[in-house]
Amino acid sequence: MAFFSIRDDLHHRGDAMFRAHVDQQMQSLQDSLEQNHDFLLLHQQIKRVGEQGESEFLAFQKTMADFGRALTRLENETQGALKQLEHQITSLREWALEQGALGTPPTLAQQWGEQKKQLAQEFAMLGQSLFERGDHARALRCFIRAWETHPEGVDLALRLARCLSQIPHVSTNHGVHQRVLTFLLHQKPHDSEVLHLSFHWALRMGVHEKIIQFGMLLREENGLTHKESLSLASSLYAMNDVKTALILFEELCQRNGALWIDWVFLARCRERENNLDGALQAYQSALALQPDSPVILKELGSLFFQLNDYSQAVAAFQKISAPTYEVSLKWGKALQYQGRRRGALAVWFAAIESEKFPSSKERIAFAQICRHVVQVASQLKDWERVYFAANKGLQFQTDHQLITARETAAQHLPRRTANQKPILKEIPSVLSEGA
Repeated sequence: MAFFSIRDDLHHRGDAMFRAHVDQQMQSLQDSLEQNHDFLLLHQQIKRVGEQGESEFLAFQKTMADFGRALTRLENETQGALKQLEHQITSLREWALEQGALGTPPTLAQQWGEQKKQLAQEFAMLGQSLFERGDHARALRCFIRAWETHPEGVDLALRLARCLSQIPHVSTNHGVHQRVLTFLLHQKPHDSEVLHLSFHWALRMGVHEKIIQFGMLLREENGLTHKESLSLASSLYAMNDVKTALILFEELCQRNGALWIDWVFLARCRERENNLDGALQAYQSALALQPDSPVILKELGSLFFQLNDYSQAVAAFQKISAPTYEVSLKWGKALQYQGRRRGALAVWFAAIESEKFPSSKERIAFAQICRHVVQVASQLKDWERVYFAANKGLQFQTDHQLITARETAAQHLPRRTANQKPILKEIPSVLSEGA
């Protein structure tokens, strides 16, 4: 230790009285270090057990636990003695310098800091071994302990961030994840790996502002994969930065291996920019890649409906195997605008006849379908369907139009029990029906 170099210097000067005093202080320090001999033995034991391989892994884990307890005990017991000894050595050093001693030896705190760095590396090595075996949960605990032992270690923080990126999001890890990424971004603000780790953390948290911040930095360095570029562009679209999103989606669609979802988002951006012809071309490109996608068929049919091309809208909607209430509403309207009332009634009634319970988002479309059925069925004098649709609609909202329609239909129908099902006439097929 550096303190023995002080003693040797003073011995060389032949100061007997001071040499005796230094010997006394060095002996006191040696006694203090010997009291922690069990910690040093445990430290050596970890190295030996760690080399024995899989067969000794359980014993290694137990030893690691003992090592952690010993380390905690050592840290707690040594702090007070450390300050006292450093104060004594500082006084001796100042006296020695006054007497003409050469050199400025390192303090005990500096030596303890070096020892903590070594301990942190031991924790990191154990964590890396566990991480490579796929035991991410135990590896995480080791990496956290390593970084807490030596919080200035950039390499330790980077290993911890890599491990956190492989573990499913847990609220208890959120604070650690945020702190370690903040530290790394401060230390290595332009490092590609740090930016990628931060970008994927933002994706997991669903924070669009951070996704855009880190994604744009990576994009400047051409460091984004296709999937990452899609996520960045989607966040820009969600934050209403349609112009920038449009640029990114156009770039994605021009690449080899463009996905159907790239074309769908490009079409949505063009719609927002009121470029309906360009949106139509993008939807058709998407449909060529995924012909049976209900998402594409719904978007394409809705665009044809917006363009008043009702025959093409019907052709798109009727290919959807399980249409939503929103699709059924537009599908029936397209048939109605073509003068095909019975076809519209068939589509709408099939939607409300099912036992599927509408979600909160679907109830508006469901209520509109019920009112359309009541309106068209009343024109066709189909009182059974008027009564049925009015009852269905009144299950979710109070509507005076539906109440009046139900009362009118009841006057035209024979009395029935509450549980008796309506007797419904068959509606012609949507495809074969004309008017």
